[in-house]
Amino acid sequence: MDNKEFIEEEEKLVDAILSSDLYRRIQELSTLIDDNALIRSLAKERDDLYEQAAKEVEEEKKRILLSRAKKKDDAIQEFEEVKEYNALYRRLKEILRKLTDSISEVIR
Repeated sequence: MDNKEFIEEEEKLVDAILSSDLYRRIQELSTLIDDNALIRSLAKERDDLYEQAAKEVEEEKKRILLSRAKKKDDAIQEFEEVKEYNALYRRLKEILRKLTDSISEVIR
């Protein structure tokens, strides 16, 4: 296989992944999550708390801020669309890792 053929095969693989049901569902869930005002609000509160904690010098105040941020994140993680998104995202990452490992093995 020459370089041109390799690039064509690579493009086909990328197109196959981007047109897969798995990838499309991840994109749908991402949009649903982004459009959810409650999730956005919780995420902003969480991020603000993390930012405050990063600037805090006193360890006890920092611990309290981080604990509050974690509670906000835990609340976000309880949404069904977030749970499904995370599960599918992990699945896609695993598929890509296996592809990378297989390609690396062939190259060696």
